[in-house]
Amino acid sequence: MSRNATQENANIFGLLIEFAADHGSAIPVGERRIFLDEDEYKIFVKSKRIKRFPIARRQAAVLLQVGDEQVIVVSGFESESFRSSQYIREIELSPGVAVAAIHDLGVRPMASALDVYNVVAAGSSVDDEYKGHALRDVKDLYPRIGVVEVDAEVAGEDHFHANLLILCAEEGTNGNGWINEGLADALIRLAEQRIDGFPYEFLVMASLEINPKSLFLALYRCLEATYAFKRSSELVERLGLMDKSWLDVAQALGDSLSWYPRHDQSLAAVLSMPAVDSVDLKELAESLGKDPDGDDVSARVAAGIRDLRNSLVHYGPTTRSVAVPDDDWNRLCIPLARVVGDVFAHTYGARLQ
Repeated sequence: MSRNATQENANIFGLLIEFAADHGSAIPVGERRIFLDEDEYKIFVKSKRIKRFPIARRQAAVLLQVGDEQVIVVSGFESESFRSSQYIREIELSPGVAVAAIHDLGVRPMASALDVYNVVAAGSSVDDEYKGHALRDVKDLYPRIGVVEVDAEVAGEDHFHANLLILCAEEGTNGNGWINEGLADALIRLAEQRIDGFPYEFLVMASLEINPKSLFLALYRCLEATYAFKRSSELVERLGLMDKSWLDVAQALGDSLSWYPRHDQSLAAVLSMPAVDSVDLKELAESLGKDPDGDDVSARVAAGIRDLRNSLVHYGPTTRSVAVPDDDWNRLCIPLARVVGDVFAHTYGARLQ
């Protein structure tokens, strides 16, 4: 179904008029639209919103179908460009896509109420020679809009948050963030693994947070999702339930017996998996101030991660504060992101081979 261009233009200008009014500037009534030539108008009305991801008042992302292609459009990202990755690349924002994005992103203007008034009140259908507002004038009222095209093999809602994580990693490095290049590379690698069942949405939001603790906790939550793997897999083998996955068994145990894996033992078991690179484990130990050599390094790392997690999420008279050496959260999160990707891919499997 094509877009209703009249209604969507009315929505765009209606919100701008409301914004100006809320700040004391009343704009005269009148029908308004953004001018597009015939070809761009067709692109606009035939485009389709697939998924919207709100982030903040002036930040959002939207997945659009444009002809035979899909694009992700983001607003409010300070990074001036996005590097190409395995499946996505930045392209020029066409006028038709820009109008669709202004409508679908639903972000607030960054311009002042006076600037909004000067642009919107400059013309309307009551003027005899009115053909529409210039796209540039309207677009400049909003935060910067960027667009990337998505390869067909990673198109659709199922891959949306993984694709978006790539852009957020870039924003955390080149925009208003704390993420360094090494951590951005680790997050992009994780996104490109396309792991089944992986909660990419957790990392999207956490990577945009100013507080690095949010990303650490999001990565920890991903590890928690693999805690039942070892015990459930052992039970599958012992009972000969070869037609059942470890996830089926873990869910049945939880539903029937209220069973859940012990966190202290399970994290150490996860870190002992052959999928975990010994170099990453050693880097984790060093980033936590633990001995990286000798036996039981996985147990020491597990204890360090658990102590840090508990100190961040619990508060009470017996809670012990745990600090990251040199407050270097990049040094901690880089190997943790790699471990999370390897463990999750080992337990859940990858979407793309």
